[in-house]
Amino acid sequence: MGWSVPEVPERTPASACSPWICFFIIFFCVLISVAWLLFSGSVEDRSSLSSGAWLPLAATMLVSSMAILTLYLLGWEVQALKAFYWNSWRQNLHAAWQQHAHQHLCVVNQRNLMVNSDFVPQLTGLVAKNDAIDKSTTLLAGEALIPGISRFEQLSQALLKQIAPSLANWYPSGALTVVIQTSAASLKQEKQRVASLWKQLALPWTPTFHVLPAEFAFEFWNNQLLASHNPVLILAIHYRQVNETLAEFASALLLAPPLLLSAAQQREAVKVFRAMPLQTSELSAELKELKEMNQQPSASVGLVWFSGLTAPQRQQLTSAVFELPLSLRSSAPMAGLIDFDEGCDRYGHLAGWLMSVAAIEAVNYDMGSQWLVWADDKQAWTMVAGRQMPLMNTSPERAQAAPFPAGGMMLAVLLNTLLIWSLGFAFPVWLFSWWGTITLLAVLGVTLPGLAFALRKVVASALLPGFFRAAGEHERNKK
Repeated sequence: MGWSVPEVPERTPASACSPWICFFIIFFCVLISVAWLLFSGSVEDRSSLSSGAWLPLAATMLVSSMAILTLYLLGWEVQALKAFYWNSWRQNLHAAWQQHAHQHLCVVNQRNLMVNSDFVPQLTGLVAKNDAIDKSTTLLAGEALIPGISRFEQLSQALLKQIAPSLANWYPSGALTVVIQTSAASLKQEKQRVASLWKQLALPWTPTFHVLPAEFAFEFWNNQLLASHNPVLILAIHYRQVNETLAEFASALLLAPPLLLSAAQQREAVKVFRAMPLQTSELSAELKELKEMNQQPSASVGLVWFSGLTAPQRQQLTSAVFELPLSLRSSAPMAGLIDFDEGCDRYGHLAGWLMSVAAIEAVNYDMGSQWLVWADDKQAWTMVAGRQMPLMNTSPERAQAAPFPAGGMMLAVLLNTLLIWSLGFAFPVWLFSWWGTITLLAVLGVTLPGLAFALRKVVASALLPGFFRAAGEHERNKK
């Protein structure tokens, strides 16, 4: 699935730094120094502290102890940092992936003009289907019907007049993204007619028009509409063409980014989430991931809509849904599985918007959250709509505390000790002056935190490519 969380394996945290090992290192260095003193040098040098023979040995012992301690603590800190960064990135990756999937737009209003006004209630089992044949295939009965682009303008005007009042009450003026998709190929003419109609109706919003070709609009939804900071108006229309008899429909969706709504409005609004690509050959695993993503609580899912699936894929979908399981509406046809191709298959890719509007209407009928699945011979997508707020997974894993920078600070102390020792031989007068003391304190103040941060930066930079490879390996194995 296009949203599958890469399951990077967790690393075992490094064991705590042992003070006994540090004590042993110091004791070992002292022992070696005493042994060296006893078995080398004259009796006079060993018997007199004033001879100065002890000073080089003591300095060597101190530096050796610090060097070995630094190596041990650096090794421990590097291992601890590797586990800390790896596991932190792993947790952050899960959270970022879920936030990505939880992106959504809120439905402010929707209109669905169809020849059969009870289309959605009948499809969902709320109203019994009428077997009487309705020969009407056109909307706006009583108005003049001129097939072609004029009919498109006529239906667009009807939708705009119905949507404009609710938009004006909530968003009096400003930028507006207008998306148009029809079953015709007159993209340029349709854009010109809607722009002209916009001026004719003197609508107060500044529109940006997007006329989409006859294909699935899910990538456009993900890449453009979810990133919009303005309200979005979607017009999906099938209008009468010359020598064509397919029933007309005109649907409008008025959507808003959550940030433009109050907290109460966000809670009450129907939410339409990021569309996700599906692998139809792995429907069971894909739908399990859809459930685990918690765009809507699985207990609230009432209906699953599907369109474009082959007969084997429908059987696989049915098995997958009942294995999860979901609390679908048993009163609905097929126990909550809605075959949208019944009567709508001839609309092609435009049926995607029609099914979305129908599912949103079902949410407003208190039929729970909705799962929607589309497919053709090239691709498949799924989308979720519902009134509940998305749920963030509460991971049982606790975030690790960052390890104490013992290795980096010990390295800084060692380097500063060597610096002082070198300056003591080269510039003894300056070293014990005020300027020398201030300079050394400043260097110590910079190197102590500086080397600790530098070590973390180096470890993170070296570890990051391996983390990406591990995540990519998971995806390759999954495919």
